[in-house]
Amino acid sequence: AAAGGTGFADTEPTGGGNRWPRTTATRTADGSAYTLKGDKLFVSNGPVAGLLGVTATVREPDGKRVGLAVVDTRSPGFEVRAGLEYL
Repeated sequence: AAAGGTGFADTEPTGGGNRWPRTTATRTADGSAYTLKGDKLFVSNGPVAGLLGVTATVREPDGKRVGLAVVDTRSPGFEVRAGLEYL
């Protein structure tokens, strides 16, 4: 991904009215960061953004919450797939 601008990733392929994102954020073993797992759809500036705000469900010992992670698109595991066809 190019290192320019920012974007936002909230919509998931399954959509629907469930506000809890299927994308999950899991704390790393040393607790210094989170690992994200999931897919997003209709990502604003996805192919060109250097940083993305990504919504995810965060599970902690005291419960779960919706979180927003800032992701560097040059991070290992980040992938932009083919663009969507529009009518």
